Amino acid sequence: MAREFCGRRLLVCLTLAVAACLLRITGPKNGWLPWTPSVEAEATSQSWVAEAEAPEPSPKPGSEDPPRPTLAAAAARTSMANFTFHGDGFCDAGYYAGWGAAESRSLESCKIACSADPSCTFISFKEGITCSRFDATAGTCRQLQSPKDGYSTYQKVWECDWSHAELLKGYRCIENFENWKGGSKEAMLSFCSSTSFCKGLHWLPDKASDQIHNISKGWFQACANTGPKWFMGPWYTLVKPPSCVSPADQRPLSKTSIPGFCATAQTPFGPAPASNTVDLVVAAFNENLSYLEPMMSMAPDAKLKLYCSGSESLDPRCIPLPNLGGENAVYLHHIVQNYDSLADITVFSVGSIMRNENNQLLCRKLNYLMTQLRPATRGLFGNFSTMAHTFEGEFNPFNPAFDIVTYVSQKWGMIRLCNASMRPLGTWYQNFVEQDLIRPTCAGVLFNGIFAVRAERLRRWPKSKYQSLLAEMSRCGDLRSVADHYMERSWKAMLEDDVKVQRSTLAQDDQRQSVSRFLMTATQLSKLPTAAVAHLVVDPSGTSGAALLPVLCDWRGPELAMDIHGVSLVALLH
Repeated sequence: MAREFCGRRLLVCLTLAVAACLLRITGPKNGWLPWTPSVEAEATSQSWVAEAEAPEPSPKPGSEDPPRPTLAAAAARTSMANFTFHGDGFCDAGYYAGWGAAESRSLESCKIACSADPSCTFISFKEGITCSRFDATAGTCRQLQSPKDGYSTYQKVWECDWSHAELLKGYRCIENFENWKGGSKEAMLSFCSSTSFCKGLHWLPDKASDQIHNISKGWFQACANTGPKWFMGPWYTLVKPPSCVSPADQRPLSKTSIPGFCATAQTPFGPAPASNTVDLVVAAFNENLSYLEPMMSMAPDAKLKLYCSGSESLDPRCIPLPNLGGENAVYLHHIVQNYDSLADITVFSVGSIMRNENNQLLCRKLNYLMTQLRPATRGLFGNFSTMAHTFEGEFNPFNPAFDIVTYVSQKWGMIRLCNASMRPLGTWYQNFVEQDLIRPTCAGVLFNGIFAVRAERLRRWPKSKYQSLLAEMSRCGDLRSVADHYMERSWKAMLEDDVKVQRSTLAQDDQRQSVSRFLMTATQLSKLPTAAVAHLVVDPSGTSGAALLPVLCDWRGPELAMDIHGVSLVALLH
């Protein structure tokens, strides 16, 4: 029968014979594929199903065939760290990698990825979605987000014996971070063990006691250095033992630090081009707009584009626009309608600048931008600028797992938000902006939607991109939407420079210092030499000497805000 079959199908039989021969020559001795650590992250138990169906040959006496590859063996080969379950949800800070990565296929492969990375202190795992990894800027990760959304967080355990740590009574550290009043001693010790930036803990116990090693809770702060100072009070400093080997972090534990790999992951930007026209785009509803004239006086040649989605009688300069739930739809509308004729620099701002909260934060943010756009100093403006949150240079991490259901509005109270077409933030960004999350991870996010950007930077993205985003913002009509919060967290990644490089030449530093803002009381002003005061003329255009202007957002009473051009008030006041 076989001869008859092969006689009729000679080509098929020859092919099968050659294939069988090749398998005998090249196949592994025991029927298993060899394992290497570099591919373990992509391997799961499913990788071995097909091989497992075949009977395993009996080993020959004296043979030294490798054992069957397992996830446990993989962990051993990569020196898998110990992990403890931290809780449901994900850390609210410190994210730097892992969204949508291959390691999200299993918890074991996620732990292996974290074990191989010295920067990793926590993982937040959701099968098939993410193996989010967090560095020491996550701190103790005591505020887990979205605990009901399927994320599980684990802490990597760094071995450190604190039982014989040196105790300094009546001392505290000069610098500190990760302030936790009423916190857990064990959690803080575990955190301090995970980073080389932590040199110990200083501690104010709930009740003064010499038995600090036996106290479980108190007011803990991690020390940034080992140089304690005398402090009158029941503070104690527990110095980190030299035997504790902590990873040498690439990312300082501060609110201005970016993930350590970002400086090399992207390319530097070139010199800023010459500046010309400026547009101020304001998304208004029914707010107090009395700030417009004082703000625009800093850049008197700027053109106002006032979009009003509430009452058209709010201001005679209003450009009527349907209410699409927030300022981001207004910004996108302006970009789409003017894509080929954008001003050289466009300032985008919400209308609620005079909102009285957080030390007049919104006003300070707009003031920060308009100060940079005075005609005399506009040439120093780069491609993009914003005060991301509460101070210049602050870094707010992009967390792809971020999601939101309700929002507390100062005006409307608790609002349930209209759903985005997809969620959470990472998935939404990958669909509407770009797949690679390196840019948002390195740029971070801005809040409140106040920023300035050059036309060339806006045209980094095609017009179709903004049209797609505008359609997404318009889905919910006049309802505030989840997508609006996602868009707010995407602007900085879309528009900021490709790399965080500090321009450090003395000339540039001097020029940037010349537009710094100083706050002076009338008493301080009286201390200035007559020659210096003579230069402080009221000059809204900022084209001669310095400009002395009343504080627009009067958050410090009778004090004056001063923009100095070429006069060092710091030296004069001291």
